[in-house]
Formats: sequence, C-alpha cells, structure tokens
Amino acid sequence: MVGLVLVAAVAALAAWNTQRQSDKTAEAPANTAERPPPSPSANAAVADEPQPQTGAALRERPPRERVDRPGDANDEQLRKQAAQEFRGADADGDGFLSRDEAARFPYVSKEFQRVDADGDGRISLQEFVRLRRFQAR
Repeated sequence: MVGLVLVAAVAALAAWNTQRQSDKTAEAPANTAERPPPSPSANAAVADEPQPQTGAALRERPPRERVDRPGDANDEQLRKQAAQEFRGADADGDGFLSRDEAARFPYVSKEFQRVDADGDGRISLQEFVRLRRFQAR
C-alpha cells in the first residue's frame, strides 16, 4: 500500500516537473521576441552614467595602505650585505663557496647540502642570498 502511494507521488511529481519545463521553454522565445535587442549606442550611454550604489558599496572604506613585510624594504640592503659576506668567504675567487670556504659560516657548514640547491657540491651567490633571505624572515 505504501509502495503504491510512493509510486503515485513520484509519477505526479515527474508529470508536474515536465509540465513546468515545457511552460518555461514556451515562454522563453515569446519574451525574447517581444524585446528588441539593445542598440550599441544605448549601451555606451549607460556605461558612461554613474551606477547607483547600494548596500555595502555605500559604506566609506579607509584607503588601503601597503604594509611592508619583513625583508621587503631592506631586500636590496640584505642582498648587498650577503654578497659582501659571500665575496669575503670566497677565498679562491671562483664565485662559489666550497665546503672548506663555507666553514666560516656555522649554519651553512652544517646544512651545506640544503643550501646547495642544485646539488653541484658548491654554493653560488644566488643560493647564499636565498639562504640569507630565509634567515631574515
């Protein structure tokens, strides 16, 4: 008995939904045929006019100021300082720090393989500057 009621309810719902869909499709072409397409000049005129603002847009917001993150303002200074330290440690002047040359910096010596990002067995200036930026943060 309950099964028959459920089947009847599902059938009635399906019929109603089909009817509703056919009503919507029949109305859609009628609505588009009644309205003429907007002219390009009308769109241009509307775009130039100020649009009314409602709700949250009416609230006056304070100006957004950029908040400097640590290291942003001093990035150039940090890079110059790191380059100076790097050149001071680069004893043979080849532009790279070997394990022996990196011994001057305890952290770099301890974490040599992590600092050596490309794994070539030596630390370049770019890798050293990247380490100093990381340490500054």
